Amino acid sequence: MTIKELAVNTYRQTGIPAEKCQAVIESSIEELKKALLYGEKLIFPNFATFEVVTRAERSGRNPRNGEVITYPPSPAPKCRFSKQFKIAVKERMK
Repeated sequence: MTIKELAVNTYRQTGIPAEKCQAVIESSIEELKKALLYGEKLIFPNFATFEVVTRAERSGRNPRNGEVITYPPSPAPKCRFSKQFKIAVKERMK
């Protein structure tokens, strides 16, 4: 589903013009991204939790010469879906 499709679906449910819905959705996404960039944890009950975590330092190999490489710790986005959402998806997919 695209932002435009989400805006149209929101219009159908609320009667608010799709253009305004799209603007609100895009603005909300930008605010959510800002919150994550500043280290905030986003919690949407019965849906998901989003946060930025730090991946641990790890080692790997250069495929060209087999040399061991150390990758430094790095930030990464993380999403955990709620138990209720997982159950709903499982039931829907039966």
